[in-house]
Amino acid sequence: MEIKNKRAVLKIEIALFYCNCLCFNLELSFRRNVSLVEEKYNQMYLRSIGTFDMQFSEKTI
Repeated sequence: MEIKNKRAVLKIEIALFYCNCLCFNLELSFRRNVSLVEEKYNQMYLRSIGTFDMQFSEKTI
C-alpha cells in the first residue's frame, strides 16, 4: 500500500507526538502534585504526633 498524501501523514505524526508530550507533562505534573500533598500530609501527621506527645508528657509529670 502506497501512501499518497505524505504531508497529511506527517501532520498526523506531529499531532501524535504533541499529544504524547502533553500526556507526559500532565503525568509529571500529577505526580509532582501528589508528592506535594503526601509531603504536606506527612508534615501535618508528624506535627500532630508531636503535640500529642507534648500534651501526654505534661499530664504525666
